[in-house]
Amino acid sequence: MDKAYQRLPQLDLSARKDYDSYILDFRSQWAYFDRDNKFASTYTDQQKITGSRLSMTPSISVPFTETYGYIKPKLSANIRSYSLNNSTIGNKDIITPILSVDSGMYFDRKINLLNQSYTNTLEPRLFYVYIPYKDQSSLPNFDTGLADLNMQTLFTENQYNGQDRINDANQLTAALTSKFIDKNGKERLSGVIAQRYYFEDRKIFGSDLEAKKANSDIFMGATARLANSLNLDAMFQYDPTSSTMLRSTLSSRYNPEPGKLINLSYRMIDNVSDNSQDLKVFNAAGQWPLGNRFYSIGRYNYDLKTSQTIEVLGGIEYDGGCWVARSIFDRISLPTSPQPNYTFFVQLELNGLGSIGSDANKLNNFLYRNVPGVRTVNQIPDVNRQANFN
Repeated sequence: MDKAYQRLPQLDLSARKDYDSYILDFRSQWAYFDRDNKFASTYTDQQKITGSRLSMTPSISVPFTETYGYIKPKLSANIRSYSLNNSTIGNKDIITPILSVDSGMYFDRKINLLNQSYTNTLEPRLFYVYIPYKDQSSLPNFDTGLADLNMQTLFTENQYNGQDRINDANQLTAALTSKFIDKNGKERLSGVIAQRYYFEDRKIFGSDLEAKKANSDIFMGATARLANSLNLDAMFQYDPTSSTMLRSTLSSRYNPEPGKLINLSYRMIDNVSDNSQDLKVFNAAGQWPLGNRFYSIGRYNYDLKTSQTIEVLGGIEYDGGCWVARSIFDRISLPTSPQPNYTFFVQLELNGLGSIGSDANKLNNFLYRNVPGVRTVNQIPDVNRQANFN
């Protein structure tokens, strides 16, 4: 065990009731946090604290929804109760009220694009949050960290993951989405742009420059479904203060049928405070039938900044009908090790009876993580498998 806390044990309780005009929601968690004493000599006084934490978040929301839009005010409270060991505060209770209002509108029109009829939508959205400041500096931090700001977390009330910190907020997130929907109801093109505006400094961050920003970075995204089998996606994070593109992700997926998949992506992260931590990575991954019952699986991950290969994965699956044999080879270079790590999986899977060799769950999780969207032979429909028999 390392220096991280263990939960010994954890209990969760939640409930929700939807009424005609309002929604009641309740979430709670009790957990006891402990550490191994053999590391006690390396702990700071704050890290030596153990004990239990009870957190409860009751809320009531009153949504007003129409065909052209919605407004959803919500009032909640974060209630925490600590019973601590090795701490001068002993027991501590803290209550933080939270007010949020989510709202949006929906407009649409019919247009012709490339001789095709589409419904073009325009969907503005405003999300306001107010949370008063509460001094939490004396409280332990058992399991909480600051979440990365992105298109999803822009629309969350608390910027922290976990229950030990609640940020203060007086802020408004504005977003605008536009979509092109074909006559069959499929979304072919979409784009979104969003930014958060702060009306007060965030005291939870102290004197950090982030606490005094008047607005967040600008987040932009676009998706194209050019055909039923080809998807293109792009996401960008732009800092208007420094006129810098901080992050960009470009990706494509070609998936004409189960068992045929090609993913290509490029990811860039510009670390303003430390250029040595910049990231520019190209990734290619997928699977494809080779004929004669064989399938290939592969991934190639390349660091464009350092001109080094990060990871190479290659594998072969053989479809024996009532059994499947697979072997996977992986080479990965880690920044913490001067030498690359090598892994080799071999597995014989008997349909309905189990597998011999590498652990099935471990291997499947490994493949899903490295080749998103991959299907093992047993997950491919019979009609597609039979087409690969010759």
